[in-house]
Amino acid sequence: MSICETGGVVVKEDDGWLALPDGGDGGAIGAFEDRADAMAAVEHDHGARLCCADRRRDPQPGDDFTIDDVEIIDKTRAFQGYFAVDRYHLRHRLFDGGWSEPIHREVFERGHAVAVLLFDPARDVLVFVEQFRPGAFAALRAGESLAGGAPWLIECVAGIVEKGESPEDVARREAFEEAHCEIDDLIPISRYFVSPGGGSETVALYCGLTQAPENGSLHGLAEEHEDIRVLCLDASAAVSRLEQGGFSNALTLIAMQWFALNRVSLRKNGS
Repeated sequence: MSICETGGVVVKEDDGWLALPDGGDGGAIGAFEDRADAMAAVEHDHGARLCCADRRRDPQPGDDFTIDDVEIIDKTRAFQGYFAVDRYHLRHRLFDGGWSEPIHREVFERGHAVAVLLFDPARDVLVFVEQFRPGAFAALRAGESLAGGAPWLIECVAGIVEKGESPEDVARREAFEEAHCEIDDLIPISRYFVSPGGGSETVALYCGLTQAPENGSLHGLAEEHEDIRVLCLDASAAVSRLEQGGFSNALTLIAMQWFALNRVSLRKNGS
């Protein structure tokens, strides 16, 4: 057994060395082939504990930070295909007032999207679209069991914002291209980050008052390989589907939760 200056210990075992923290609190740090690696792990663990102990007890609130509290050391494009991936080397302010160590992170650059929950208040009918989703296919192939095991999802109309377009422009364009619906009134629901841990995409979400088209009609742009089926659901049936877990993509879940809370006023003001 070797005792480190920090109070931790390194114990010889048959197949290597076991590193233990000061007092053995929290169990072993790890097992190592070399004694030097085990000693280094004990020292690193001690430093990490001191760092945590020294943190301010009155941390700075996150809403005090701005984009200027992040320093980009380097940025490169790691991949460019149908979508892109950028690799950032950066550091950022910490809640205790200091700066983080430099870190590397990859960010999926998909663009920014607009989605519309289409509602016919006169008929009390919601309009959805159903289409193949390659991301869902990949997840299901890897063992996930959502959406009944099929990568054709029931969703709100949605599309990517092109250069020079406003979110409202995209909402009206996509409603017509995907569902053949003209929007009479566009009501903002929310704007949010889709997956901020690894992607830059945001969604501007709306409710669009419209006249429901023919159920089961097919739409989409051939040049974009779209094969889209319209699904018109009675609003009560759609809310029941929500309650039973029948929607499996985030923007439709958010839109439907909002709709369930605002259905009465939408019918009153829209019909």
